[in-house]
Amino acid sequence: MAKHPTGKYLRAPITSNDKNLLIYVVRGSKIDDMPPDEDEDYPGDMQMLMPQLSKDFDAELNEALVECESGDVIVFMCTTDMIFEHAYSKIKAMLRA
Repeated sequence: MAKHPTGKYLRAPITSNDKNLLIYVVRGSKIDDMPPDEDEDYPGDMQMLMPQLSKDFDAELNEALVECESGDVIVFMCTTDMIFEHAYSKIKAMLRA
């Protein structure tokens, strides 16, 4: 049984490299698992990523932070509890920094 329910998410407004970004970490695998995107402060593009391993998350996060523009939304769809917990802790640490 899953530790975290499908649809559980972290919403994190982050500033990285002088870019204002909105990052979601979502437990799930379908677009229906994602929270509604109604934030007008982030009118840019949306990137949806689905890392399969923790190391994939780290690489995809670094790549997304370089490629995205201010106002973009990055969504990490995490299919397992292990990836969700890893991603959640990494993004939470970025919020505190």
